[in-house]
Amino acid sequence: MSALEVAYGLPPGAAADISRLAADCTGADGVDPLNEAARLGLATGTGTHLLARWDGRVVGYATSDGGVAQLLVAPAYRRQGIGTALLRTLTGDTPGLDLWAFGGLEPAAGFAQKYGYAPVRELRQMAATVPAWQATLAGRPIESFPAYTPAALDALLTCNARAFATHPEQGAMTAADVQQRLASPGFDPAGLFLAWADGKVAGFHWTKWEPPVGEVYVLGVDPAAAGRGLGRRLLDAGLAYLAAQGATTVRLWVEADNFPATTLYATSGFSVVGRDLRYRELGRIAPGGQPADQRRSEEDQ
Repeated sequence: MSALEVAYGLPPGAAADISRLAADCTGADGVDPLNEAARLGLATGTGTHLLARWDGRVVGYATSDGGVAQLLVAPAYRRQGIGTALLRTLTGDTPGLDLWAFGGLEPAAGFAQKYGYAPVRELRQMAATVPAWQATLAGRPIESFPAYTPAALDALLTCNARAFATHPEQGAMTAADVQQRLASPGFDPAGLFLAWADGKVAGFHWTKWEPPVGEVYVLGVDPAAAGRGLGRRLLDAGLAYLAAQGATTVRLWVEADNFPATTLYATSGFSVVGRDLRYRELGRIAPGGQPADQRRSEEDQ
């Protein structure tokens, strides 16, 4: 008789098992079930980790950090109560967790609704082909910006904190976060562009390069420099860099309710290709349905 075991921790070999599980889910669903934060937590062992094993095989995984959880179940083992067991264990021990669901998949929405969760935040994934972006340039020049050096770290962090003051994740970026990412695959200091004004970083565009796909990883502008087109100039500079690396497609994630940013990207050849939803228990949603801490206003436009 098959037996399901749910237990906390990351014993030896578990990270590799979880990576294989995530790959199986990506193959079946067409979307990665774990975001960057979860993968960094898996690599470093930070956060909470919960494994579901069926006859000793890892068939489910849940992780939480910063008040939000992510969970996944092997495609061949779904609809057998594994997701329910993970959710009940995790939220029973840590009440008040939100849930991320990536790709806007109907089964995930149904699961969330079944257990009394409703969406409170939407991230849109947008993408553009390099020719589509180039077609929007209409002959305007691409400005050159200096790349990041370690001496610019404090100035970068100051700009980031101001640009993302109300953002629940990006606004808390630390020096260790910058250094960890720059040491990770896909990141290169040469692809982190800084706009300086009066000895301060007024804006920046941090790109990511995972051949053949580039990414607008972070685009931020100090509110004091907003309204001057700096965001678009930085965007163009980063896209030109990615095109020079050989990118055929560039992607990004942006808050759905950030109209200036979504407009900037749409007018630069980007279109919506997916969405990620953050769910919250109905009893914890403030009147009006939108928690105040989920607002975002980062890019200048």
